[in-house]
Amino acid sequence: METKIQKWTLNVLGLFFIFFGTFSMDYAIWRTKPEWALWICYVAMVLIGFGILLRLSSLIASQLAIVGIPLLIWNIDFFYQLATRQPLWNVTNYFFSEMLPASRFISLEHFFLIPLGLYALWRIKLKTSKFWIISITQIAIIYALIYFFTRPTENVSCVFYSCVSFIPDGNLYPLTWFGLMFVMIGTMSVVLNWIFLFHSRFLNNTNV
Repeated sequence: METKIQKWTLNVLGLFFIFFGTFSMDYAIWRTKPEWALWICYVAMVLIGFGILLRLSSLIASQLAIVGIPLLIWNIDFFYQLATRQPLWNVTNYFFSEMLPASRFISLEHFFLIPLGLYALWRIKLKTSKFWIISITQIAIIYALIYFFTRPTENVSCVFYSCVSFIPDGNLYPLTWFGLMFVMIGTMSVVLNWIFLFHSRFLNNTNV
């Protein structure tokens, strides 16, 4: 049962995610780049926020499964370039160039989304291992929306061509995109299930 402090903390955190996600989308529209609103991280922030407010652990976990590994890649690239002043995978080059203050502020979500999302999931408790179904369904819908309703030059969520130097482009790139998403979601699902379901149950059983 939640204490008043835990309830207040989670509600504030949920509102924060929704605010940050909707702010990012509104800013994209204000910049006359409405397709940017479909960046997977922006969508994930809003859905995590609602997942926290409604205490829907499966919705939170499904978003962490989608964005977990891409955000890990982003952070590795960022801190490598911060330390060496040289690009690694060319993922965060834009962050080290001229940016509008609001754009730089929005990019901060790459740092807090995973740790705060994991904290919320830990507090709310994961109740099912099948959250990956939401993840797979969601990326299929997002891919279709981006592919049919956005400009390829914007390359939202890396749908049209690779965003990183170690993933090749080509005629088979759509299959590569889906294949990588399935692998990343599958990997993160195993990790989240082990941490929040199987590992916790094992510890509880050993303490009996």
